[in-house]
Amino acid sequence: MKIFEMKQTFGVVCGDGTRALNFLNDEIFPLIESGQKIELNFFGVRVLNSSFSNAFFGNLTRLKGKQVLDILTVTGACDLVKSEVKSGLSYGIKQTQMQAA
Repeated sequence: MKIFEMKQTFGVVCGDGTRALNFLNDEIFPLIESGQKIELNFFGVRVLNSSFSNAFFGNLTRLKGKQVLDILTVTGACDLVKSEVKSGLSYGIKQTQMQAA
């Protein structure tokens, strides 16, 4: 399992959608393709905004489907971060459903 300490990578505020998308493309997608399990540890992150969440979690589920959640784990998240993660995942799933319609 590959563990990413999100505070070390992004700081206490995960707020830049462009950086989130680059991280997704450069770090996460290659691990998914190799079948490796992934943990995103949000301990110490105080804010996760919708720009970051939609870019990362929305595109993750839109491009890989919600079955990607079988290999991705989110840990150490405060309630605000958990809420925004769920929002981003929902956004990606909605986008997938809209594309299929």
